[in-house]
Parts: sequence; structure tokens; C-alpha cells
Amino acid sequence: MMKIQTWSSTLHRAPPHAAHQTLAIQNRSLAPWENIVSEDPRRLPRRISEARCLTKGCVGLSGGHHEKEREEDLAWRSVPIQVEMMVLRLRRGQGRRSREYQLSSQVITVGCTCVRGRVVRHD
Repeated sequence: MMKIQTWSSTLHRAPPHAAHQTLAIQNRSLAPWENIVSEDPRRLPRRISEARCLTKGCVGLSGGHHEKEREEDLAWRSVPIQVEMMVLRLRRGQGRRSREYQLSSQVITVGCTCVRGRVVRHD
């Protein structure tokens, strides 16, 4: 006998101005990133938006908004913020046309943040 696991979710639409603010965050961040879409036809959801850090260091630490004040500072590091997400993976079933989905987890990058660079002391 096959067990079926079900769950429900309630989706709420964000107000229109919230979407605009969210998009601007990736550009205003000290660790800017771009969003790329990962597609996998054997996964549900098939499309997942993931972040990719654009710099190795952090920018704009001097607090200015001019191009020169937004130079990259390599004393700080831009690192990905990752979360684990549950996805369904398509598997072949027992029959010729049978399909089964297996619940699994996938780590995705949702943004980037600044951290101090590591200091290695040589005594």
C-alpha cells in the first residue's frame, strides 16, 4: 500500500510596492547580487530563482553613493546566504508510464551579505 503525504500552503500576494523594494535591495546591498533562474524538468518546482554574488569583496563601506565611494573593499567578503528548500524529484515508477515524486531538499542561495575577511596569523 502506498502512503501519500499531503500538505497545504496559503500564498499571500505582496503589495505592488513591496516587489519593487525587494528588487532594489539586491542593488543597494553592500554585497550586491543578481538573480538567476535554475530550471530542472525533473523537479517541482521546475523553476527556482537563485542569487549569485557579484563581487568578492563588499562595496560602499564608506557610506557614499557616488561611484568612487562604492569601490570594492577586499578586507570584507561577500558571501552567499543559503537556505534549504523542499522540492519534489521525479522518479520512474514501477509501471511503464508510472511516475513517482520523491520529497527531497535542495540548498539555494537567496542573497548575499558582508562578513569580515578571515585573519590568519602566522606565529
